[in-house]
Amino acid sequence: GRRAKASARVAAGDMPHEIAISPDGKQAAVVAYGSTTIDIFDVATGKLAKRVDIAPNSRPHGIAWLDDGRIVATTEGSETLTLLSADLAKVEQVSTAQKSSHMVAISQKGGLAYVANIGSGTVTVIDIETKKKLADIAVGGKPEGIALSPDGRWLWVGDLAEQAVHIVHTQTRTVIGKVGLHPGAILVPFR
Repeated sequence: GRRAKASARVAAGDMPHEIAISPDGKQAAVVAYGSTTIDIFDVATGKLAKRVDIAPNSRPHGIAWLDDGRIVATTEGSETLTLLSADLAKVEQVSTAQKSSHMVAISQKGGLAYVANIGSGTVTVIDIETKKKLADIAVGGKPEGIALSPDGRWLWVGDLAEQAVHIVHTQTRTVIGKVGLHPGAILVPFR
């Protein structure tokens, strides 16, 4: 296989962790897991374009850039899902009321966010448009990696405790099965 080469190194916020690329591919958002900021970089130049302070939300981790330009990020320290407006000027949040809200999967068509909560063994369902928490789905263990099928029917949730992926039917919000893995499922992608 071909190996990718680094073209530049740039300074980011405290404990940079996850990254999301803008729908047009021109910007990259990088969370500062050790802080309350999200950095926006210009992809072509590698330069920091803007640092957005999302306080009182803290420890941003899972992040997604929506097709309409908004950004959503889990904020583990404040047990919230943080929402940034497309112009990055407005910061809002929805409480998960769950421990260690860590990774997020987005349903673009349904306007829903699914947040994996490691410390609570749950997945929180949030309506992004109304900014309302709809449900907590008990999956057990320590859910971390999370992915939604392209048709939005199935949610796969990686469990660090069982070294398995739980399969959730999104309409009924129930776990319908699991697949054992080794090692643990930290990230779970659909291809």
